[in-house]
This record gives sequence, C-alpha cells and structure tokens, in this order.
Amino acid sequence: MVTSSARVFSRLLPLTLVLTPGFILLIPRNVAMNDGLQIGEVAKKAGVSIYTLRYYEKVKLLPRAGRSTGGFRLFAAEHVKLLS
Repeated sequence: MVTSSARVFSRLLPLTLVLTPGFILLIPRNVAMNDGLQIGEVAKKAGVSIYTLRYYEKVKLLPRAGRSTGGFRLFAAEHVKLLS
C-alpha cells in the first residue's frame, strides 16, 4: 500500500538540497533502503561466491545490478532465477 506521503515523496525526486550548518535530513528506513538482495544473499541462494557474481556481471553473463543509496549492489529476483 502506498501512502499519500510516499506518493508526494516520489513526485519530489530528484531533489537538490543545500546543506548548511545545522541541516538535518531524516529519511525513513523504508525509503533509504532500496528493494533487492545484497550480493551476499544472492551468492548464498545461488551457491556461488560473491567474487563469481562480480565476475559474471563484469563479463555480462548477468545483467548489471542496481545500486543502493549506499552504493551496494542490489540484485532483483530475476538475477537469482538466472543463476539457478
């Protein structure tokens, strides 16, 4: 279920913030964390190492994974299906 505040937030993206002294930005956890599985979770489900997943992505055997707001790879369910 999408709340009205989530709809408003999605319409505001992308946004530019001017960071000044004392500026505080609060982002709800469910907004900051993107959907998807991190590389360790996918590796465990597929029975391969994280190095293997990075290699498969590098040589384009797997589609490029998205990234979280923190820069971590986030794999979709389709990535796991391709590995099984």
